[in-house]
Amino acid sequence: NRKKIQRVVYFNLMSHITYDILNGNKQPTQLYIDEAHIIADPKVPVAMEYLFFMMKVLRSFNCGVTPATQSVTDFLSAKDESRNYGEVVISQALQRLYLAMNESEITYLENELKNKFSESERSAITVIEGRKDEQAGRGIYMVGSKKIKMKVELTDIEKQLWFEDKPIGEIMQ
Repeated sequence: NRKKIQRVVYFNLMSHITYDILNGNKQPTQLYIDEAHIIADPKVPVAMEYLFFMMKVLRSFNCGVTPATQSVTDFLSAKDESRNYGEVVISQALQRLYLAMNESEITYLENELKNKFSESERSAITVIEGRKDEQAGRGIYMVGSKKIKMKVELTDIEKQLWFEDKPIGEIMQ
């Protein structure tokens, strides 16, 4: 729970994984970076710069990189004099999945990335308080400039984790 330590740990893990992939056998690999907003520090953008490097280089080693975040505004906050690393990471992505978020985050995303959503698309991804079960899994999936509205159906285990807030150990018994 210490943010400064989390960033260092994330950076060390990213460095180690990059080393392994660059020195590996080029077998298909998918790297998922969950809670990626943790490394998006506007005061120290080096970890996001490294994520940008990973996305550019590792694909030639048969590796996909998927950053995931719950905070678009935090993810887009890591900048230096020459670029916004969150923006270039998102812009480089061949595929994007935007799940439900606050109206202000949608507007921020549109302003920062110049990625406009139609009213129908906005309503599909706008969080409405008190309707968590209806909104679970709703999103906009993009490949290139093509967009589709989608809904990911939860498994029974995912439903227990999401709605009943059960610990994974209790569910997996």
